[in-house]
Amino acid sequence: MALISSRLRYRELASEHEAEFHSLVTDAHVKAFLFDDETMSPEWSRSAILDSQNLFENRKVGIWLISMLDSEEFIGFCGFRHFPRYGEEPELLYAFLKSQGGKGYATECAQALVAYARDIACFKRIESAVDEPNIGSKIVLERAGFQRVGSIPGAFGQILTYELLFQ
Repeated sequence: MALISSRLRYRELASEHEAEFHSLVTDAHVKAFLFDDETMSPEWSRSAILDSQNLFENRKVGIWLISMLDSEEFIGFCGFRHFPRYGEEPELLYAFLKSQGGKGYATECAQALVAYARDIACFKRIESAVDEPNIGSKIVLERAGFQRVGSIPGAFGQILTYELLFQ
């Protein structure tokens, strides 16, 4: 299922996107913020695609690749991924190429996916986490309605945990 917000198009991550997805997850800016600067292998990318497809099948959420409405070029990705070390529920995540930073795209996609998770996937709550030094992501989560609920040790100090509850 493709989603659209005011400026962005979201495409479900699929096997045919493996090269583009792997290019995004190995981008220096993306891996610094999302993967603690670890370079993910092609096998990891294939596994992440399968995990996303399973999550779409079971929970109606997964990872979407993001492009501008008027372009086919992917500028980032967002969605939900299960991180068992942090919580039970799939966690909201987003990552954009450095050239796309500061344009409000992360906030736009976070708000779009919050609405999707609430209205389409029928989530009662959404979890997310961010490295404490990542001020931009803390602001994005707060703008999307998340509340900080705790912290756990991480690679760059504390990982701040957030949740958004629906009534």
